[in-house]
Amino acid sequence: MVVSTIPGSLVPSVEFDAGLIRKLSGSGPVYRSYPTADRFTGAFGYRDYLQAIAGLRTRGHRNSLSLYLHIPLRTTVGAYCASHKIPTKGRARVNTYLGYLKREIEMQGKLFTGMSQVGQLHVCGGTPTYLSDAQMADLTTHLRRWFQLAPDDIGEYSIEVDSRTVSRERIRSLREQGFNQISLGVQEFDPEVQHAINRTQLESQTADIIDAAHI
Repeated sequence: MVVSTIPGSLVPSVEFDAGLIRKLSGSGPVYRSYPTADRFTGAFGYRDYLQAIAGLRTRGHRNSLSLYLHIPLRTTVGAYCASHKIPTKGRARVNTYLGYLKREIEMQGKLFTGMSQVGQLHVCGGTPTYLSDAQMADLTTHLRRWFQLAPDDIGEYSIEVDSRTVSRERIRSLREQGFNQISLGVQEFDPEVQHAINRTQLESQTADIIDAAHI
């Protein structure tokens, strides 16, 4: 038996909202996607999409666009990750995926001709930095060909990076390609937890990348 010597008045009281816990106890969509996954339905088809764009054009589209690009490819898969991801050892499927992605960018760019100003861009994954520096440069160049990105001091251009797979030089290169924000995931620095979730990530690696991003 363990006897506490802490006075009862010093033990913090904890209150729980049972109704809120029940409400939020289920799984939800990944927060980065907008609209979120549970908003998509097969009842909304291609014609509906074209009609929605036509409505924007008729009303006079004043707001800038927000683009989300998903790169599902990565070397390993962590047990914590709920995003769509594809473990990829070879590089062949990278070019295949990028080919389809660039076609989609071109299609959307044509649909939004005349109202293609972009104020926000988020490139996520998977691991976007699984792409080589040259592949990422080609992708961002293709984006700028079909969309008008707002000036750097106005636009928010973010990319998710994995500190285990990028260097200080790669961070500088991403900045030169137009990214002015990075999203850097840290699940846990405890070695046992890292092993359990299949993500071994040194604290020094993370700190080094954060330091590089501030230069």
